[in-house]
Amino acid sequence: MHARRSALALAMALLAAGHWTACLGAEPVTVNALSYYQSGGQVGGVCGPVEIWFDQNPGKSFRLAFIEDEIDGYGELWRAAAWQASLVAADLSGRDVAGVRLFFQRSGRVDGPSAGALTTVGVLAALRGDKVLSDVAMTGTINPDGTIGPVGGVPHKIDGAAAAGMRLVLIPYGMRNDRDETLGRDVDLFQRAADRGIELRAVGDIYEAYRLATGSELPRPAPAPVPTLGNASYQQAKIITSKWRLRFREEAAEYDRIPEDHKSEYTEAMMEWAREVEENVDDHLAQGVAPAALVAITEAASSAALANEVARTIWVDNDRGREGAIEYARLFAQAPMKRRMAIDRLKNASPRTLGALGTTIYAYMSLTEGITYENLGNLMLSGKLEKPILTRVTEEDDVELERILEAVYYMQMAAADYDYVEDVLDLASRVEGRATPASMPLEATADFFRRAAQANLNQFEKLVIDQAADGAGVTYSRAKDAMLSKDEQYLLAWGAQQFSQAEMFREFEGDQLSLARLALAIRTYTLSSSLVANHYSLGVEMDDEGYIVDVKRDAPLKYMLDFAEDQTRRNIQLLRNEDVDPSDVVFDYVSAGMLRGGDQGEQLQALQWYWEANTVARTIAYLGGFAKQAPEGGAEAGAVADDVKAAK
Repeated sequence: MHARRSALALAMALLAAGHWTACLGAEPVTVNALSYYQSGGQVGGVCGPVEIWFDQNPGKSFRLAFIEDEIDGYGELWRAAAWQASLVAADLSGRDVAGVRLFFQRSGRVDGPSAGALTTVGVLAALRGDKVLSDVAMTGTINPDGTIGPVGGVPHKIDGAAAAGMRLVLIPYGMRNDRDETLGRDVDLFQRAADRGIELRAVGDIYEAYRLATGSELPRPAPAPVPTLGNASYQQAKIITSKWRLRFREEAAEYDRIPEDHKSEYTEAMMEWAREVEENVDDHLAQGVAPAALVAITEAASSAALANEVARTIWVDNDRGREGAIEYARLFAQAPMKRRMAIDRLKNASPRTLGALGTTIYAYMSLTEGITYENLGNLMLSGKLEKPILTRVTEEDDVELERILEAVYYMQMAAADYDYVEDVLDLASRVEGRATPASMPLEATADFFRRAAQANLNQFEKLVIDQAADGAGVTYSRAKDAMLSKDEQYLLAWGAQQFSQAEMFREFEGDQLSLARLALAIRTYTLSSSLVANHYSLGVEMDDEGYIVDVKRDAPLKYMLDFAEDQTRRNIQLLRNEDVDPSDVVFDYVSAGMLRGGDQGEQLQALQWYWEANTVARTIAYLGGFAKQAPEGGAEAGAVADDVKAAK
């Protein structure tokens, strides 16, 4: 009894003396976090230290602990951002984080997502055994590939850094000006820093930030050429392209047979666009770009099918009435039958190689997305989901028909997703190379991305939906419904949680269930990451129908696209260097490349696909046991070290 009391007394004494980290046997890393506050008409900036360290707890999952000296010392947004930062850091490091417990300790209260990039630097430094320079502070969000997103309140954060004696402040790339809440206008951030004797550096990615904050190089896969498909996958892609081309021609012929009075401006425009896209397929094949040809023809065929079925639903509504139109919309796409066939194919799939494993992950992604679309369509047909909520139509009958036609879109998307499962698995059957390991941490990896996705969604709902509700003077539920009606990415992320996850547990078990959960988690992670980047960091503006009308911060978007394209190339080559066929990732890469030259909405979609491709590539490398294999510095690292010394 006395021994136990003595041990407890010693532990309490150590804690009171600030030696909690020593008890855990881990040396803490200290980072200087920036934040700002508005209270009673006063606005100010704060720079405060956060200690980060870790220990090992074998047999347990990856965990985070927040040590605070105030009730609710860490706000909900800060916690979510810390989760996201920790998961990005673990991914970029390639470290197996099973059993790792990360600890965060600071004084006072703090909230907001703007310490995400700094927290990523701190966690990486702790995992790698580096130190963060004591006179450097930073602000910015973190994205899945390590790019850094813009934030708010930067003038006041500079003031806080100056008051704390910081030498260097790192801010997100593309932020020359930001709003001073006291002055009520934008100010030049670099002039603000110069006036206060601080050096200001704009950084676009975590590698650059890490070099400046620690003086050390963060390993990164080597630069790589533009990726192409291997011959076997290329030939299979041509076969699948031919199949979809036949489907397009059948849909186009069916559409031409529909009487003109049942067609609409929407269906005519959709069909015209589909024909234009189909005409480009031969050009892609002639240039040897089979992935681009396949992407183009699947889009053309799906769009033609949608135009066809929307027109036919209008036809049925005119001839058989509303109940007939609802029944036709529910049955025409044969979604339940196609879902059953896709699930049965996946139950029989057993990827022998890591390349085939990656392709199978994409097949599960397509299945889970199809399930989401199918359930959304059924909800709309039953009247349980009212979308689009903000559509302004004067006649009640037209509103109901619009709801039915929206359901037609969801059912057609579901059918296309289920059909695509077969195509992807056919591609997987041709993928050779490095064999899948006998044992892989599939379940732990699925949980890893599930947590990251949930952290992103928590940030998005708190940052965007809460603020929208406050600004419009409506309930949170009403603001959430409005966002679901406008943003299809949010609708898919929400629907995945509502429908797809339960279906996976009903249909699969063992490693197949883990693979299904992993695919769903990766897709939701990239969707939710895009939501935070679009609506918070990049300042996307949408009209009431969900069309993007502006991206306020287009310079950071361009940087993110360039970096994401390069990072995906590097990780594709990393797979190739390890004898892994990356056909699945190459398809995503090519799809993104086709969109990045388009309008702002297409550029944002391209960014999401780059992130997805990069995440899948990193996941395959992690499951294969070679994610940490990257160049350790070299000539570039030496130049960086000199740059940091010069900055001092």
